[in-house]
Amino acid sequence: MAFLKARDPKGKLCFSDIRGAEHLPLPMEQLDQQIHAVMPDGSIINRMDVIRAVYREVGLGWIATLMDWPVLRPCFDVLYGGIAKYRHAISRWWR
Repeated sequence: MAFLKARDPKGKLCFSDIRGAEHLPLPMEQLDQQIHAVMPDGSIINRMDVIRAVYREVGLGWIATLMDWPVLRPCFDVLYGGIAKYRHAISRWWR
């Protein structure tokens, strides 16, 4: 989140702790397992679709485009699953 917040000087993104996300029509377990975003139209996206959308919003669209190439998209989708599963350990190590 710090990486994205640093690249969002216009405040386009809004981050929420899932513990305060009672308004989302998703079970807490699902919210805890993967990233979700509520889009301006009210739709909910998850996983790598969130990462791609957020990168586009903060001026990193070229990275999102690479992650969206048909050959690379499945690889990034699988990679996301591994990162999401171990994100707490990765965050502790990264600090």
